[in-house]
Amino acid sequence: MRKNFFLLFSLISFYSFSQKTQNEFSAKYPLGNEVFKKELSQALNVDNIKGNGKDTCYVRFVVERDGSLSNIIAEGKNNSFNKEAERALMKLNPKWTPGSINNVLVRSRFKVPLYIDFGK
Repeated sequence: MRKNFFLLFSLISFYSFSQKTQNEFSAKYPLGNEVFKKELSQALNVDNIKGNGKDTCYVRFVVERDGSLSNIIAEGKNNSFNKEAERALMKLNPKWTPGSINNVLVRSRFKVPLYIDFGK
């Protein structure tokens, strides 16, 4: 039976542990959030994901001061979805533009929700 799927992404959630100031800038994907969501969904190989119905996975990661990603961890009930989400995020090539506070580069945490519907 062929898997029909539909991936939806919510906006990227940025965790901030301090008040925003005028000189605070979040890390960002160089081609924009919409391109990030599109490239991440294209990098996912749905054939590697086992399951049925609808499922959710949350991918957390840190954008380092040099724009690289670290601490990539996917959390959800479906282990195959978690592993594939981590693999897909590691596969994306462009470095991010790091965040900054008062012109000092800082590490930034992100949490990206991923949704999949295997359908009929």
